[in-house]
Amino acid sequence: MWPEVIKITWQARDDLTKSQIVPAYCIPDAWMALDIGPNSIKAFSEALDTTKTVIWYGSMGVFEFDKFAAGAEEWAPDGGDGGDGGGYGDIHLEEDIIYYITLDNAEGLKSLFTHPAVSYGTYRYCRATVLRYMCIHSAVKCATALLDGKLGIKVDINRDMLLHQAAFFMSPQLVKLFLHYGAQTDVRFMSKKPWDSMRRLNGMLPLNIALDAARGMVYSDLQKSVFTGIVSLCRPSLESALAANKLLVESYNNIEEFALYYAMEGKLIELAVLLIVAREKVLIGKMMIPQFVRNQILSLVGEQVKLAGECKHREVTEIQQKMIGMNSMALLLEVFERAGHTIGEYLQSQQRGVCILIPRILLPFFAAER
Repeated sequence: MWPEVIKITWQARDDLTKSQIVPAYCIPDAWMALDIGPNSIKAFSEALDTTKTVIWYGSMGVFEFDKFAAGAEEWAPDGGDGGDGGGYGDIHLEEDIIYYITLDNAEGLKSLFTHPAVSYGTYRYCRATVLRYMCIHSAVKCATALLDGKLGIKVDINRDMLLHQAAFFMSPQLVKLFLHYGAQTDVRFMSKKPWDSMRRLNGMLPLNIALDAARGMVYSDLQKSVFTGIVSLCRPSLESALAANKLLVESYNNIEEFALYYAMEGKLIELAVLLIVAREKVLIGKMMIPQFVRNQILSLVGEQVKLAGECKHREVTEIQQKMIGMNSMALLLEVFERAGHTIGEYLQSQQRGVCILIPRILLPFFAAER
């Protein structure tokens, strides 16, 4: 027999604090296997029930470290049952839950929640971890079972901020699912847990979070080069982020207000994403954003002339920096006014010729930018 599920860690000998449960055939680079996983322990234990002779060569895990000793301690040729008579110890139940979520195995996850350790309350899993991992791994089947009440977990789709988490992890499948089940788009994210990595997003709406997540994937500075920034946004790796934003945008009636806010704040990447997924609403909306940007530039020019006449050089430098940002925003809007339809067609075609097609579309603007 060979283990199907294993426990891995970083290859660095001085850091064994990080670990995860993965299929045996799916070990990432720079990781190494140090123990068998909970499912393998269970499978080996069940095999012992019909086995008379066992040839056992070596330990199941690196038992010298407590974190990787489960395979050696819970499974042994003497037929140990893992401590609860059910095939594996309660301590590993949450790891099994995460494993099934990773595979989006709703039936397997359902079977775990009927485990005696859960049914009788002797083991308490971390509910927040279960919900978070569903969003991390875009586990649509597991999430559907959760919302349909098949897992026995009480969940409030809005109080548990499920739509916000799906937006943060850029899962268009879960965004669509949660919207279908009635998730509200006007609920602002709130987390009081000090360890929560999403706590910095407190006060944000789902669309704000999705735009923030997309910005985190763009490594180009649109203020320095609108051209390379748009090319970066059209990379295949941004497909899920754009799809999640598009689904959320369709659920709002005030997209122009979002666009105006990001224009006023000088946040070019967020504005560019909105232009990609809702170009007509942004450009032709009642807020008249292109005209707003042009008026801002004219106002800055007038202020610069005034301050220069008063020899306020420091203030002039600050105005010049603002003008650089506004000029980049004006160029961004012009690109989407003149070539936005073609960019949209490219993204819909799902072709991979971004390095050839997109630069040709933007070549005139790239020349102007230079």
